[in-house]
Amino acid sequence: LGPNGAGKSSVMKILAGTHRSTSGVALVSGYNVDTDRLRVFENLGSCPQFEVFWPNMSVRGHLEYYARLKGISSSKVKFLSRSIAEAVGLGTRQIFNRRAKHLSGGMKRRLSIAISLIGSPKVLLLDEPTTGLDPRTRHDIWDLIKLFNTSKRSIIITTHMMSEADVLCDRIAIMARGNLRVIGTQQRLKDVFGSGYTLSLNIIKGAHEQALDYVKANISKDATIAYAQGRSMRVNLPRDGLNLSDIFRCLINEDALMNGNINAWVLNQSSLEDVFVNVTEKYL
Repeated sequence: LGPNGAGKSSVMKILAGTHRSTSGVALVSGYNVDTDRLRVFENLGSCPQFEVFWPNMSVRGHLEYYARLKGISSSKVKFLSRSIAEAVGLGTRQIFNRRAKHLSGGMKRRLSIAISLIGSPKVLLLDEPTTGLDPRTRHDIWDLIKLFNTSKRSIIITTHMMSEADVLCDRIAIMARGNLRVIGTQQRLKDVFGSGYTLSLNIIKGAHEQALDYVKANISKDATIAYAQGRSMRVNLPRDGLNLSDIFRCLINEDALMNGNINAWVLNQSSLEDVFVNVTEKYL
């Protein structure tokens, strides 16, 4: 993750061998991208942000061309191309023989992913794999990525969508101004860089202050009102010093209704978006 201009796509291009680095060393499966480029290509699959197709070449033509480019033996090219096309949902006869210029946006993304999977790479780079796609197609691509996420393959994804990172990734890195600022699991990042918890309350009308007093007295004296309108109220709780079991006991107790006028509640932890803002705001 990272704001525009953070360097996400540049890193992907350097790892893919299409962009020279100005300093440092980049390794893919232990091979230097500058000095062991052929070894890198053997272990790497790359799906760029923008599709690069020949408009008049078919799905089949693209897959067979890249299979030969990857060094797949001639006797296996046709079988491999058809197998990968079927795996990504492009295997029907009509689509398999369709020219690239006649593919929908979702089909083009599937073809890009299929090309990147040729040769069973150990490392797969996906640069903004679902940008510009409708929600239904986006979820289909997510399912496709999950299908090829195995213990023998590392997948690196760049994205601007927090939901995409949350759904697909085991670890999340956040870049800003060309440097990696943080990396960790979603839960770890939320624990360290999140703003805390948000308590959404449904209360008896006009009892905002009474509800806040109850929360301060029983949950955290540092609680603050983030939003209050009618019977809805949202309270910010600090990140540190909270005991979740105590919060639950306090809110399911009859005192919450009797003394706090709280008749329904939902507790949420900081979102990944909160983490992103907190980490990157000082670099903007």
